[in-house]
Amino acid sequence: MINYRVQNLENLVEELRKEGVIIVDTIETFEYGKFVHILDPEGNKIESPRAHSPLLAAESASIKNLP
Repeated sequence: MINYRVQNLENLVEELRKEGVIIVDTIETFEYGKFVHILDPEGNKIESPRAHSPLLAAESASIKNLP
């Protein structure tokens, strides 16, 4: 499984649906973040979490700003 961290999970899911991406489940919320699973065109499951933790959010921001 591939795992991507995102800033706004609800908007991402909405945009992916518009593009015809298969959304496997609904967004689940836990104390440590939100998660949803989608399928890529080859059927690989991808997890897109939205971190609640300040540390994970900072980590996501630094990854996003890589060259």
